[in-house]
Amino acid sequence: MPTEDELIVWSPTLVGRYTVKVMWIAPYRGKLSIADEATVLHREPVSLSCNSEFGLDVGEVASWQDAAIAFVDKLQ
Repeated sequence: MPTEDELIVWSPTLVGRYTVKVMWIAPYRGKLSIADEATVLHREPVSLSCNSEFGLDVGEVASWQDAAIAFVDKLQ
């Protein structure tokens, strides 16, 4: 069974404070979470097709980024 770190497919930090993670759940399904230190502030399901030999799908990453930025902007 993979560890949690092995399931993370994308993990940036926004405004030097909020950790965003997209984790693989099942084929074509993932979970986006946004945390402030150890407190998870938001979770949502996302599409995920990362089995491509070329890496992550640019459109999916853009949608994850847009969702994360929109959520963090509401906090500011």
